[in-house]
Amino acid sequence: MNDEVPVYKFLRTDTYSQFYTTDIVERDWILDNLYHYELQGVAFYGAATEAVDELTGTIDVYRFFNTSTGAHFYTGDQAEAAFVQANLDNYIFEGSNFSAYNTQVEGTVPLYRFYNSQLDTHFYTTSTEERDFYSESPEYVAESGGIAYYPSFVTFRN
Repeated sequence: MNDEVPVYKFLRTDTYSQFYTTDIVERDWILDNLYHYELQGVAFYGAATEAVDELTGTIDVYRFFNTSTGAHFYTGDQAEAAFVQANLDNYIFEGSNFSAYNTQVEGTVPLYRFYNSQLDTHFYTTSTEERDFYSESPEYVAESGGIAYYPSFVTFRN
């Protein structure tokens, strides 16, 4: 797990959606210009995109912007990313700026992903307490078998 990059988490206070970035310039621009985004710190660490490797199980995590909701969507599934690009016109592909692990390895934790169809937004967490709360909520459905991917060294839990 070399070349790890901090992944900063924002909460969008008007929609309660989440935004993640590894780009310090982007992080600082958001802090200076988008007052409805609240920085919550480093959520976890990802491997640098150059570290993607089938042997170690690292994968790109792709980011999309949903123009209908203003929320972001993240996936480590290449087939899912291709499907979104080909079929969902309201999602703009924003690339990948970090990687995670396909399976759990030492030093990683599961990142759980939930979807709310009424809001057309996703919720992501590494917290088992939040996972349990959203699992019991009728508005949210676990996706990707409940686990989207495995980031390393969680330093913040909401």
